[in-house]
Amino acid sequence: MATYTRREPTLREQLIAAMGLRYDPFVSSVSESLPAADFGATYVDPTPSLLDRLILPSHAFVFADYGMGKTATRLALEFFLRDNDEPSPTLSISYTPRMLDVILASSQELYLHHAEALVRAMADDMVIQFIERYSERSDLRPLAVIDAPGTDPLASSSETQRTALRRQTGMISPALRRALQGLAHGSISGTSIWHDIRPAVRYVEVTPQLQQLVALMVDVPRVPADLDLQAALADAQLLGFQDVFVLVDAIDAGSIKVEALERFLEPLIAIIVSLRQSPVFFKFFLPQTLKPYFNDYIRLQFGGLTAPIEVAKINNIPESFLIRIVNERFAAASNERFATIDSQRANTSSSNNVRIRNLDWFRGEGLSDSIQSILAGMARGSPRRMIELVSSLLDFHSTHGFRDGGRRWMTPSEWENFLVNVAHSPLA
Repeated sequence: MATYTRREPTLREQLIAAMGLRYDPFVSSVSESLPAADFGATYVDPTPSLLDRLILPSHAFVFADYGMGKTATRLALEFFLRDNDEPSPTLSISYTPRMLDVILASSQELYLHHAEALVRAMADDMVIQFIERYSERSDLRPLAVIDAPGTDPLASSSETQRTALRRQTGMISPALRRALQGLAHGSISGTSIWHDIRPAVRYVEVTPQLQQLVALMVDVPRVPADLDLQAALADAQLLGFQDVFVLVDAIDAGSIKVEALERFLEPLIAIIVSLRQSPVFFKFFLPQTLKPYFNDYIRLQFGGLTAPIEVAKINNIPESFLIRIVNERFAAASNERFATIDSQRANTSSSNNVRIRNLDWFRGEGLSDSIQSILAGMARGSPRRMIELVSSLLDFHSTHGFRDGGRRWMTPSEWENFLVNVAHSPLA
């Protein structure tokens, strides 16, 4: 019989626990890797609000350099759309193209690639968001539920609605199908059903009726993607979704050359033009290097569309904004209990109960300046760099001061050594 040895927590994990946090909110600077289920609630919206512009039924283009918050904004928009309690919600489709797979493809092959990828992404998101809403209040369920055990949960819906749901289920990804099988068999909880596929936005109450519905869905055999995007949009409306927002992000993964990105986007723009009579709106999150291409080509292609175009640019972020990002992550990871600071800490003569809200918790005697403000200045306006600096500080302190008997504050010499360390270790 195999035996398993419980892994001892790392020094960083011990430090996070000593800070009274439920999880490490700085373990990754990539927004999609955050373990928090409430990421959208921790998003810091610029002033004037960017989200207020993106939630409008219009095509939108957000330009920003690497690490400036494109993906964070996209995730916050997805969170808002999926967490909205409107009776006829907007369907949020996350489309992150895999350009490296088709970098040498012809224009026609790229068109078919986009069409199939969009249909597959739409199927995943349609099924996920249908289940999210189905499990809550009856007035929000696109298909009525029969609460009596042992009855068909789709019995009161129309045949066209049942057909739409099953057709979309037939095109979902293998990963989502496995997740639904776990849900049907009761081996996956309501908070982690599709954690590795889409962010966990709404809690799903796993009821016998929901499990029965999902069991019927996963019995549908997988079918090739139907490239008729109009049919997929019609299914979305049958299932209770009014508009469709397609959130296009991460096309520049891998630092692809601008010319290749432009060639990759042209067939996708052609698909958008073909859907001009449909209630579907694309929200692009693009690298700043594509702004000239937008002005020269894309804006011209969108000129004949009746839907308006929103254009935004994320510039260098003020230091106060970067500090708010850090504070919001602290708040999200807090387990609402108080941590006790040692009586040896600076400016304290006895133990005090305080809630850990920012990095200045680490300031020891002799450190008068705000640690968080200094890091914000070093981040040079980049949210990603700010998170990486905080993560480096946690790594450094866990193996230096904290390693010394669990000491939670930093000495001036340790702080200076940390600054030298990051100065000679370029961040991503």
